[in-house]
Amino acid sequence: MTTPNQHDHDIPILTDIIDDQGIEITEDQPVADDAELLAQIEEEITHRIFAELSVQIPLLIEAAMQKHVPLAVGAKLQAELMTALAGVIPAATAAASDQLVISIAQQLASDLDSRLLEKVKIVVAEEFLRLQQ
Repeated sequence: MTTPNQHDHDIPILTDIIDDQGIEITEDQPVADDAELLAQIEEEITHRIFAELSVQIPLLIEAAMQKHVPLAVGAKLQAELMTALAGVIPAATAAASDQLVISIAQQLASDLDSRLLEKVKIVVAEEFLRLQQ
């Protein structure tokens, strides 16, 4: 027999319940008393198991939440980020491409303008030299 505080979180077994009630079964009791006793034992077992499990449910929920919630939140966050990025990346790529095309076009135009100006200056200078001779 266990002491009352030895296994506070254990689910009681049938012998604990019978011993705790202090009920002694004698062979000379009528069968009706046995049926009544069994009904009482069944009811007591039901109440004790329910009480023990009721105490354990919040602990089990807390343990499950501590284990699974961070994983679920991480997975959900990753999925939400991927969904957001999937919507934003094409637009960002298009905007970056547009800006890059504009920047390259401006740079090419600037380079071509400066080269054209140099070529025009050279041609004009050569023509002036030719006319002066």
